[in-house]
Amino acid sequence: MQLRTTVTAAAGLAAILGGLMAPASSATESAGTTIWSRSSEGGPLAEVGSKYTGPQENLAKNASPSDRPSRPAPSSPEEEAQKAKESGDTYLASPTARPEAAPSSGAAGPIPDFAGCNAMPEGHRPQGAIINHFEFCRWGYNTATKLDGQGRIEGQVRFKETEVGNGSNAARLATIHLKVTELTATGIFATGATMSLMPATAGSPNLNGCEVKNFDPIPHSKPVADWNNAYMLYQLSSPNGDPNRIDNVSTCVFESDYKVSSSRGETPWSDGNDGGLRMDSAAYLNPYGKEGAIFDRVTPFLTYDYNTDVKAVAGHIAAAFTNPNATLPRPAAGRPKFIPGDYFGNGTKVTRNYPGFNAASAQIQRNNRSAKDRACATMTRPNPTDQCDEFPFASTKEGAGKGDGNFSVRYVPQPDNSKAGAALSKWYGQDRILDGDSYGVRIINAPANP
Repeated sequence: MQLRTTVTAAAGLAAILGGLMAPASSATESAGTTIWSRSSEGGPLAEVGSKYTGPQENLAKNASPSDRPSRPAPSSPEEEAQKAKESGDTYLASPTARPEAAPSSGAAGPIPDFAGCNAMPEGHRPQGAIINHFEFCRWGYNTATKLDGQGRIEGQVRFKETEVGNGSNAARLATIHLKVTELTATGIFATGATMSLMPATAGSPNLNGCEVKNFDPIPHSKPVADWNNAYMLYQLSSPNGDPNRIDNVSTCVFESDYKVSSSRGETPWSDGNDGGLRMDSAAYLNPYGKEGAIFDRVTPFLTYDYNTDVKAVAGHIAAAFTNPNATLPRPAAGRPKFIPGDYFGNGTKVTRNYPGFNAASAQIQRNNRSAKDRACATMTRPNPTDQCDEFPFASTKEGAGKGDGNFSVRYVPQPDNSKAGAALSKWYGQDRILDGDSYGVRIINAPANP
């Protein structure tokens, strides 16, 4: 849980210094302390007037009430990739199934499945659950607690917040659906209080480049009691990205922040857990959408099933993963092969290379083709129609042309090779895999010695 202590201005400098010097158990003794906390369980609120024994630190970033929540920290595409790696989140992507995504800039996407999200235990994690590039889920119980100068509770508000997100394969636009349930309030928040919601965003490379759309008024405020079972949505858009990339990539960090106001004053804005999006204008992904938005803090896996019409290619990749030194070309003496892409096996991924991206990518493609052709020329073609298949794929930056010898070639039937290649190209488009994007490859149902 992300926790930070904040004290309202009424506490004064002496109270702040005292709080810093006091042990954690007495950190709430300052007058005017408001604590925002988040947990995976609801349960009854504490009795008004009782000593507070909950979390001693605060989810709120700002030390006092304000008109707007603090911005989250911006995140570049490289930082987003690192967050995906650190999270360890993955999903298996089928090259024949297209995930649900918002269909256009004017649509909100599929009907949000809040019940399905709440049934996912991993949805409570700070990063939520990224189901795939186009589906996101997060839930948790938010609690605002106001204390007096002796650490006694003056009032609390608790509610379950569920977020369901949809990316897009048609626009630089994502939709965040929100539902508030199980709301209870006590003390100074029980009557006459209002609660407000306001999305906070940060863009990259332009800090202000991530825009909140279709959410009016900002902030959205109403009586606390009226929030129970409330549903709303907001959309996030980034019209422009990095002008130095042909796909105009930008990133968007977002969070949903709340504050509660009563006759006794208002809380600071909560600092909600943030999420990450990447938006692009990649015309080279056509016909699967010239623009799009994905939840990017996850590693996708292309999956080939050995028991399908790509059996020969799936078998080749499985053999390269399980026994790389037995593949062709044979490794040089004293230099065993280490073939990348088997994330679940050796912890590595491969990286898409689109030759039209820039001169460097075009050269990688030429190098891959040349090195693969040289290796295939030393082999005997079993049948006249067989084709020489290579792994890592020719469309990766880790292909045969890298020059380290960590690749494999094998003759396979032409239909298998063509269908596997078509499935890969389709998946690149459907899942919005851009030049420089990393992914894993997984083979299912392969025998021990394919």
